[in-house]
Amino acid sequence: MKKALVGFYLVFLVSFQVVAQKDVDPLQAAIAAKNLTLLKEVIANGGKVNQTFEGYYQKQGVGNFAFSKCTPLVYAMHFDWYEGVLELLRAGAKPNVSFKGTTSGFYAAGCYVSDVDGITPLMIAAIAANVDIIKVLIIAGAETRGSMNVNFSQKCKYTSNTKNTMWHLRQEAPDSVKELLKEGKSAPWAANGLPAEGQRPL
Repeated sequence: MKKALVGFYLVFLVSFQVVAQKDVDPLQAAIAAKNLTLLKEVIANGGKVNQTFEGYYQKQGVGNFAFSKCTPLVYAMHFDWYEGVLELLRAGAKPNVSFKGTTSGFYAAGCYVSDVDGITPLMIAAIAANVDIIKVLIIAGAETRGSMNVNFSQKCKYTSNTKNTMWHLRQEAPDSVKELLKEGKSAPWAANGLPAEGQRPL
Protein backbone atom coordinates (compact mmCIF):
# COMPACT_ATOMS: atom_id res chain seq x y z
CA MET A 1 0.00 0.00 0.00
CA LYS A 2 2.81 2.36 0.90
CA LYS A 3 4.55 1.70 -2.44
CA ALA A 4 1.30 2.36 -4.30
CA LEU A 5 0.87 5.70 -2.55
CA VAL A 6 4.45 6.67 -3.31
CA GLY A 7 3.96 5.72 -6.95
CA PHE A 8 0.77 7.77 -7.18
CA TYR A 9 2.48 10.75 -5.61
CA LEU A 10 5.36 10.57 -8.09
CA VAL A 11 2.98 10.37 -11.04
CA PHE A 12 1.00 13.31 -9.67
CA LEU A 13 4.19 15.29 -9.12
CA VAL A 14 5.44 14.61 -12.66
CA SER A 15 2.06 15.56 -14.10
CA PHE A 16 1.92 18.73 -12.00
CA GLN A 17 5.40 19.74 -13.08
CA VAL A 18 4.52 19.24 -16.75
CA VAL A 19 1.43 21.42 -16.37
CA ALA A 20 3.33 24.07 -14.44
CA GLN A 21 6.33 24.19 -16.75
CA LYS A 22 4.69 23.77 -20.14
CA ASP A 23 1.23 25.16 -19.43
CA VAL A 24 -0.43 22.06 -20.87
CA ASP A 25 -3.86 20.68 -20.05
CA PRO A 26 -4.40 17.46 -18.07
CA LEU A 27 -4.55 15.29 -21.22
CA GLN A 28 -1.13 16.46 -22.36
CA ALA A 29 0.20 16.04 -18.83
CA ALA A 30 -1.04 12.44 -18.71
CA ILE A 31 0.71 11.70 -22.01
CA ALA A 32 3.95 13.33 -20.86
CA ALA A 33 3.83 11.17 -17.72
CA LYS A 34 3.00 8.07 -19.84
CA ASN A 35 0.39 7.14 -17.27
CA LEU A 36 -2.43 5.10 -18.79
CA THR A 37 -4.69 5.24 -15.74
CA LEU A 38 -4.41 9.01 -15.63
CA LEU A 39 -4.99 9.29 -19.38
CA LYS A 40 -8.18 7.21 -19.16
CA GLU A 41 -9.45 9.29 -16.26
CA VAL A 42 -8.80 12.56 -18.10
CA ILE A 43 -10.59 11.26 -21.21
CA ALA A 44 -13.52 10.03 -19.11
CA ASN A 45 -13.78 13.51 -17.60
CA GLY A 46 -13.98 15.27 -20.95
CA GLY A 47 -10.38 15.45 -22.15
CA LYS A 48 -10.40 16.38 -25.84
CA VAL A 49 -8.56 13.69 -27.79
CA ASN A 50 -8.67 15.76 -31.01
CA GLN A 51 -7.55 19.08 -29.57
CA THR A 52 -4.77 20.92 -31.38
CA PHE A 53 -1.84 22.64 -29.76
CA GLU A 54 1.72 23.70 -30.46
CA GLY A 55 3.87 20.61 -30.23
CA TYR A 56 6.73 18.57 -31.59
CA TYR A 57 7.96 15.13 -32.54
CA GLN A 58 11.57 14.12 -32.01
CA LYS A 59 13.31 10.79 -32.50
CA GLN A 60 16.96 9.96 -32.97
CA GLY A 61 17.65 8.77 -36.48
CA VAL A 62 14.41 10.29 -37.79
CA GLY A 63 14.67 14.01 -37.10
CA ASN A 64 12.94 16.82 -35.25
CA PHE A 65 9.56 18.26 -36.22
CA ALA A 66 8.04 21.41 -34.68
CA PHE A 67 4.33 21.98 -35.34
CA SER A 68 2.28 25.12 -34.80
CA LYS A 69 -0.63 22.72 -34.43
CA CYS A 70 -0.60 18.99 -33.69
CA THR A 71 -2.79 16.53 -31.77
CA PRO A 72 -2.40 14.25 -28.74
CA LEU A 73 -1.68 11.32 -31.10
CA VAL A 74 1.53 12.95 -32.29
CA TYR A 75 2.46 13.89 -28.74
CA ALA A 76 2.05 10.26 -27.59
CA MET A 77 4.12 9.12 -30.56
CA HIS A 78 6.88 11.52 -29.57
CA PHE A 79 7.18 9.55 -26.31
CA ASP A 80 7.06 6.29 -28.31
CA TRP A 81 4.05 5.38 -26.16
CA TYR A 82 2.09 2.66 -27.95
CA GLU A 83 -0.40 2.21 -25.08
CA GLY A 84 -1.23 5.91 -25.16
CA VAL A 85 -1.71 5.93 -28.94
CA LEU A 86 -4.02 2.91 -28.67
CA GLU A 87 -6.10 4.46 -25.89
CA LEU A 88 -6.45 7.73 -27.80
CA LEU A 89 -7.62 5.85 -30.90
CA ARG A 90 -10.05 3.78 -28.86
CA ALA A 91 -11.42 7.07 -27.48
CA GLY A 92 -12.01 8.49 -30.97
CA ALA A 93 -8.77 10.25 -31.90
CA LYS A 94 -8.73 10.98 -35.63
CA PRO A 95 -5.76 9.46 -37.47
CA ASN A 96 -6.06 11.47 -40.70
CA VAL A 97 -5.42 14.99 -39.43
CA SER A 98 -2.50 16.62 -41.25
CA PHE A 99 -0.02 19.21 -40.05
CA LYS A 100 2.50 21.80 -41.19
CA GLY A 101 5.86 21.96 -39.49
CA THR A 102 9.50 22.92 -39.60
CA THR A 103 12.15 20.25 -39.35
CA SER A 104 15.77 19.64 -38.50
CA GLY A 105 17.75 16.48 -39.09
CA PHE A 106 15.14 15.08 -41.48
CA TYR A 107 16.15 14.11 -45.00
CA ALA A 108 14.07 13.20 -48.05
CA ALA A 109 15.32 12.29 -51.51
CA GLY A 110 18.84 12.60 -50.13
CA CYS A 111 18.42 16.26 -49.18
CA TYR A 112 17.92 18.19 -45.95
CA VAL A 113 14.27 19.18 -45.41
CA SER A 114 13.42 22.60 -43.96
CA ASP A 115 9.65 22.17 -43.60
CA VAL A 116 6.74 19.89 -44.46
CA ASP A 117 3.07 20.45 -45.24
CA GLY A 118 0.48 17.68 -44.99
CA ILE A 119 2.31 15.22 -42.73
CA THR A 120 0.01 12.82 -40.85
CA PRO A 121 0.49 10.60 -37.78
CA LEU A 122 0.84 7.55 -40.06
CA MET A 123 3.57 9.27 -42.07
CA ILE A 124 5.47 10.01 -38.87
CA ALA A 125 5.06 6.42 -37.67
CA ALA A 126 6.19 5.11 -41.06
CA ILE A 127 9.29 7.31 -41.14
CA ALA A 128 10.14 6.02 -37.65
CA ALA A 129 9.30 2.41 -38.67
CA ASN A 130 7.17 1.98 -35.55
CA VAL A 131 5.34 -1.19 -36.59
CA ASP A 132 2.76 -1.52 -33.81
CA ILE A 133 1.74 2.13 -34.02
CA ILE A 134 1.53 1.88 -37.82
CA LYS A 135 -0.80 -1.10 -37.45
CA VAL A 136 -3.22 0.49 -34.98
CA LEU A 137 -3.33 3.71 -37.01
CA ILE A 138 -4.25 1.71 -40.11
CA ILE A 139 -6.87 -0.28 -38.18
CA ALA A 140 -8.34 3.03 -37.02
CA GLY A 141 -8.65 4.18 -40.64
CA ALA A 142 -5.39 6.01 -41.41
CA GLU A 143 -4.92 6.73 -45.11
CA THR A 144 -2.03 4.66 -46.50
CA ARG A 145 -1.78 6.52 -49.83
CA GLY A 146 -1.15 10.00 -48.49
CA SER A 147 1.40 12.53 -49.65
CA MET A 148 2.97 15.66 -48.19
CA ASN A 149 4.80 18.62 -49.62
CA VAL A 150 8.48 18.61 -48.67
CA ASN A 151 10.52 21.82 -48.90
CA PHE A 152 14.28 21.69 -49.00
CA SER A 153 16.58 24.27 -47.46
CA GLN A 154 18.36 24.49 -50.81
CA LYS A 155 17.95 23.13 -54.32
CA CYS A 156 18.12 19.36 -54.34
CA LYS A 157 20.02 17.65 -57.14
CA TYR A 158 17.97 14.46 -56.71
CA THR A 159 14.64 16.13 -57.53
CA SER A 160 15.26 17.96 -60.80
CA ASN A 161 17.04 20.79 -59.02
CA THR A 162 13.90 22.06 -57.31
CA LYS A 163 13.45 23.25 -53.73
CA ASN A 164 10.34 21.20 -53.07
CA THR A 165 8.74 17.90 -53.98
CA MET A 166 5.88 15.60 -53.02
CA TRP A 167 6.68 12.82 -50.56
CA HIS A 168 4.39 9.83 -51.22
CA LEU A 169 3.82 7.54 -48.25
CA ARG A 170 3.80 4.17 -49.99
CA GLN A 171 6.66 5.11 -52.31
CA GLU A 172 9.01 6.82 -49.86
CA ALA A 173 8.36 4.89 -46.62
CA PRO A 174 11.13 2.60 -45.33
CA ASP A 175 11.15 -0.84 -46.93
CA SER A 176 10.45 -2.42 -43.54
CA VAL A 177 6.93 -0.92 -43.47
CA LYS A 178 5.94 -0.80 -47.15
CA GLU A 179 4.28 -4.21 -46.97
CA LEU A 180 2.18 -3.10 -43.99
CA LEU A 181 0.98 -0.09 -45.97
CA LYS A 182 0.11 -2.26 -48.98
CA GLU A 183 -1.83 -4.76 -46.88
CA GLY A 184 -3.74 -2.07 -45.06
CA LYS A 185 -6.96 -3.06 -43.32
CA SER A 186 -7.12 -6.31 -45.31
CA ALA A 187 -4.17 -7.68 -43.34
CA PRO A 188 -4.80 -10.52 -40.86
CA TRP A 189 -3.60 -8.34 -37.97
CA ALA A 190 -6.41 -5.87 -38.73
CA ALA A 191 -9.24 -8.40 -38.85
CA ASN A 192 -10.41 -7.96 -35.27
CA GLY A 193 -10.21 -4.19 -35.07
CA LEU A 194 -8.27 -2.26 -32.48
CA PRO A 195 -6.60 -4.49 -29.88
CA ALA A 196 -7.86 -4.55 -26.32
CA GLU A 197 -5.96 -2.65 -23.65
CA GLY A 198 -2.59 -4.28 -22.98
CA GLN A 199 -2.51 -6.11 -26.32
CA ARG A 200 -0.62 -5.60 -29.54
CA PRO A 201 -1.89 -6.22 -33.08
CA LEU A 202 -0.81 -9.70 -34.16
